[in-house]
Amino acid sequence: MQIHVESQTDVSGAVRLERIRLGERLVEAVENIEQWQDDDYRYAKMRGSDDNLYVLRFDEAQDAWELAMFQRPRSGCALVPLGPSGRRKKDAARLIRDG
Repeated sequence: MQIHVESQTDVSGAVRLERIRLGERLVEAVENIEQWQDDDYRYAKMRGSDDNLYVLRFDEAQDAWELAMFQRPRSGCALVPLGPSGRRKKDAARLIRDG
């Protein structure tokens, strides 16, 4: 998936992501977590203002960013075991929510 990325590069060459645009959605970078380079691409991992994690890949030859990975935060819910009928078992734990 191609995206539009706004970033700054410091004197050491490190990229600081500022915001990304995915279609009509604009996501501000809340935290620049890490970045690394392999033979062909530079990668940057950030937490967005929507609390999702994004790993972005920069293709230097094409001068283009792509979304390499996306992860939503965990829901904080435990799964409730179901019996064969699809109904909750009598001894099943209650649904637990964090926070």
